[in-house]
Amino acid sequence: MFPFLWTSPVIQLTIPPVEQQTEYWSCGPNAAARLLRFYGHPVTYSQLKAAVVPLFAVPPRLRNPLTNEWAAVRTGVPPRQLQQLLSRWEGDRIRLSHRNDFSQLQALLNRRTPAIALIRVGTLRLSTTYQSPLLHWVVVSGIDPQNQQITYVDTDGQSRTTAIAAFQQQWHFQVEHPLLRTVLTTQQVIPGTLIWRDRP
Repeated sequence: MFPFLWTSPVIQLTIPPVEQQTEYWSCGPNAAARLLRFYGHPVTYSQLKAAVVPLFAVPPRLRNPLTNEWAAVRTGVPPRQLQQLLSRWEGDRIRLSHRNDFSQLQALLNRRTPAIALIRVGTLRLSTTYQSPLLHWVVVSGIDPQNQQITYVDTDGQSRTTAIAAFQQQWHFQVEHPLLRTVLTTQQVIPGTLIWRDRP
């Protein structure tokens, strides 16, 4: 499926540990802390979590047509805000890009550059007709071309290895509801999103 990978080496970067994620919305600050520590910044997850406001709801409130109740649909820290958070330590070297294909991610790993990726890990069902993707930030840290596997560090500190094809589906997630897709796009919550530090 990805023949260009066969000539590439196995890459496995060591991402320094930080505390496990404790707030459901704060996978972004957790992943950001791991990336910054990789580059030598002595930051903590708690420090980065305190630097952002936990009120990123997209949309802020949504009425459940079955119960007539309002509910918040929280996506955590959107991509642009996460880039800005990282830029407090790394300045304009922090890059944000959307709709990347796998060759772009592979090129970063081949340069021994970890990247924060936004992936879909589930679905929040608000009614029989309305659902929202559950999105999650992780730090991509390795690739095994021969076995067609990719490795990322999750916000619980665990290093997880999965098939490249499976990761592709999570990373290039679908948003089924057109209105929610529009709202998320305005927040730059877009499939194929990557955040990384460019070389000096």
